[in-house]
Amino acid sequence: MKLPPLPSVRMFVELVEAGRLGPAAERLGVTDSAITHQIRKLEADLGLALFERDGRYLRLTPAGREFHGEVAPALERIALARARLRGEQRPQVVLTLPPSLARAWILDKVAAFEAALPGVELRLLPVTRLVELERERVDIAIRYLSAGVAGEGHFLHAERAFPVCAPAIAARADWARVPVLRNEDHPLEWQDWQRLSGALTSLGPERMRASSLVLMDAAAAGNGLAIGRTPIVDPYLADGRLVAPFGTDWPTGGRYLLVVRRRGRRPEVVAAERWLSELRF
Repeated sequence: MKLPPLPSVRMFVELVEAGRLGPAAERLGVTDSAITHQIRKLEADLGLALFERDGRYLRLTPAGREFHGEVAPALERIALARARLRGEQRPQVVLTLPPSLARAWILDKVAAFEAALPGVELRLLPVTRLVELERERVDIAIRYLSAGVAGEGHFLHAERAFPVCAPAIAARADWARVPVLRNEDHPLEWQDWQRLSGALTSLGPERMRASSLVLMDAAAAGNGLAIGRTPIVDPYLADGRLVAPFGTDWPTGGRYLLVVRRRGRRPEVVAAERWLSELRF
């Protein structure tokens, strides 16, 4: 088995993560020229160019992207295996996200996380407030941004919202008499959906107001018609507890972003970030 020079591979991965020579050199505790030397050595070994310059930044070539996709996860697993064998404290990744998303989306993926990152503990911090990652030493956040609200992060999901109800209610389809359930967090969502769809110009009587997850449970129990929001509503649709009688193609402009703390990006955090960014809602 012939391997490329491993010190060069490590510097290559760090340079890709940092995006520029200066920050990568600072993280590694070496000079810019030391990294440049190792990258040239690696490119000579592979017989391929891995980077091309784009102003002050380095941009990966197609070969560079392919190589990074293979070696970065391998280095992360090596680092985690070393920590386990040395008996070091089990590494932990702290993830904050909205409580509704934690319950409806991430809980059934914990086993998959542990299989992908053996030995890493995923600690969930479900809160509605905006967590300050640096000050509170939280590694990763999944944040919801409403339409028109600016924010930085890795795009995960574009939200859609549409009416849902229990199958028995949809079978009767007497919509003027079906109670309407309203979302406390999105008080105007029924008006927004009516405006976009042109459907249900007359709504049934209001029965209750609650948060997103409570509304989904209430609708599944047959209490009325609610607006379901992806991905929170997805498990209910998948197992048949809810149906979408008017279709599901109604984007709200809201979106979910993945945000990572800039400092202290340990190998397990980088691995968790990659795992989360590759998930499909």
